[in-house]
Amino acid sequence: MAIKFMRSVLLAAAISLPAPYGFALPPDENTHIPGTINSFAGQSAPARETKDVTVMVYMNARNELDRAAAQDIRDLAKNASGHAANIVVEFGIVGKPITRSYMTPAGFETVARIPTGDMGDYRELASFLSWSKKNFPARQYLLVIWGHGSGWTDLYPDKAASKGISYDYQTSNYIKTAELKNIFAIAGPVDVLVLNACRMQSAEVLFELRDCARFVVGSQLNIPVNSVNLARLTAIAATPGLSPKQLAVNIAKGSMRACGAPLSFSAIDMAELKKLPRYLDPVVRSMEQDVYAIRTLYKNSFRVDPAQQPGTVDLYSLAATLADRPAPANAMALRDYLSNQVIAANFAIGTKARGLSIELPYPEHYNAARYKMNYSTLALGRESNWGEFLKKIGKAR
Repeated sequence: MAIKFMRSVLLAAAISLPAPYGFALPPDENTHIPGTINSFAGQSAPARETKDVTVMVYMNARNELDRAAAQDIRDLAKNASGHAANIVVEFGIVGKPITRSYMTPAGFETVARIPTGDMGDYRELASFLSWSKKNFPARQYLLVIWGHGSGWTDLYPDKAASKGISYDYQTSNYIKTAELKNIFAIAGPVDVLVLNACRMQSAEVLFELRDCARFVVGSQLNIPVNSVNLARLTAIAATPGLSPKQLAVNIAKGSMRACGAPLSFSAIDMAELKKLPRYLDPVVRSMEQDVYAIRTLYKNSFRVDPAQQPGTVDLYSLAATLADRPAPANAMALRDYLSNQVIAANFAIGTKARGLSIELPYPEHYNAARYKMNYSTLALGRESNWGEFLKKIGKAR
């Protein structure tokens, strides 16, 4: 979801914890969650049998998304009875303790409250992931990171060198792109990662995660609140016998809500994404030979969001545009690699987005004072020539 800074208003609001609910809901959202929600000390849940899938939802609503989060919790709780998957949620809103809960046949049961947590700290997410794996064993693990994301639009330009996800307004912190891999270095990888946040399905972000998940589901666009139906997602996850690929593809295609706005979700094969520099660098060399005529590419390549993301293009569209130029072999190889190997599924409504974005800024944007393009901090910058190419764009006239 795109970020709208309302920090002063939000922190002043009195958001109460209506007893006996384990989740802190907004004051006018006191509809009963099915089932009894109890609390007991410590962070150890009762021993659980190993299931096919454990779904872990890291729901950071410590911002203005609290009501949307409450609705998602209700949707999940309505489907509690007889659920075949483990479902675990870490949930936070401004002014209340962070809670960890798991779904029982009667509803959610809260295991722990964390009074001073920071959901914008990667270590908090790593702790939740480790705790979930320990207490809710499964043959496959699916992690949903729910909240704000910014992709490559830096909303804290004076604070960090890269963009990120999971914005916590209470602590003014968020998980930076270069920190994402640290989560999984601590807690281990997952089979499917769902980035339920805006603009995260980019080459820069996903290349950081290439060893962290087998498949990643997310959007290139600003996505409306509640555009992912968590109840449907968990029902898909509970389907017996699905491989990680089938699980990711079915989630990308089957758990999205049509919200009246352009919508795009894709499933990316991360083992294949590791090969991206092999296909991207030959295209860079071809582009560098014609770098001062690059505005032809700007005109013909699909920009994901010209108003809010003017520097971001769809990578498949860029490759297809280059394939129509002289010496197209390298671009055709990139295009076919993306469509046949990397993008396992793409679900789009009202947009030409094909599943994976990359940064290609206009020179005036690259050189703007607020624009931070520090590819040297990112794995894609270190392992490909794309960042050096962008520096040449910045010098172009």
